Amino acid sequence: MSSSQLLLHLRLIHLFLSVWMEPVNTIHIQSIPPYPAVGQSVTLSVTGINGNIRQFIWYKGPNTGNSNIILIYTLSANQPQSNGLQYFSRASGLPNASLQISDLEITDGGNYTVIIQTPQPVQQTSVNLTVYEPTWSRNITEQCISPYSDISRPFGYSESRQFAKSWQTASKYCACSTAVKSP
Repeated sequence: MSSSQLLLHLRLIHLFLSVWMEPVNTIHIQSIPPYPAVGQSVTLSVTGINGNIRQFIWYKGPNTGNSNIILIYTLSANQPQSNGLQYFSRASGLPNASLQISDLEITDGGNYTVIIQTPQPVQQTSVNLTVYEPTWSRNITEQCISPYSDISRPFGYSESRQFAKSWQTASKYCACSTAVKSP
């Protein structure tokens, strides 16, 4: 086998291993629920931690600078949680390295990073949290202005919080007004 063939084989093996093998120390953050809305609570649950957790730090912002620390959680301390400059009272650390945020606000959305110290090398991952506006539920009531028989073809429709529908049958013009009310 020539040196160029050997080099090609080594490159193929490297490519195969890098594509098909996932690193052992890969941690992930899962948002529970996956689509949190204003007023709900969310847990940023960390999975795939390799080793026993000694300490973890949660950050909010574009980087892991000291000014972006939400909290530091040291499992061996009497008071395990100490608060950073980005701390807010609705946030709390959990012993499994998760971050829980209650009574979500739109401003809670953004980039969150956790750094976890175990006997293994330091593990780090980030997630972008999106906080959704709740969809308003609605009651729709329709009241027909004129009676109808068979609807042959709708010809007009407009929608807003209050909208009207009208259609024409073989012999009659019909219209309905609809009121949409928030609870």
